[in-house]
Amino acid sequence: MKLVIAVVHTIDRNQLNRALVEGNFRSTKLKSSASFMREGTVSFLIGIEDAKLEDLLALIHDNTQAREEFVEEPQTGTAKFAKHRTQALEIVVGGALVIVLEVEQFYQY
Repeated sequence: MKLVIAVVHTIDRNQLNRALVEGNFRSTKLKSSASFMREGTVSFLIGIEDAKLEDLLALIHDNTQAREEFVEEPQTGTAKFAKHRTQALEIVVGGALVIVLEVEQFYQY
């Protein structure tokens, strides 16, 4: 048995959630946040039998999408005192970070 943790951008959460329900994958959602740009994320926790892992990974891949966005560079230190100069950074948002863990024991009460 595996525990799959899929961290996805809030943009992708509804589409992925629908796909999980339609594919009969049960999950628990936890609100989370990315540290770099403080973007909203959702972490899906999914317990799954080993034989279904590849199907689940394909479903996550097909229902999340990385996108490029421009954001203003966060000002820190002496940059705060510059004459309102900001620089746009191109960042990638969306997509999924997937972690697969082996489950040693599982109990459901």
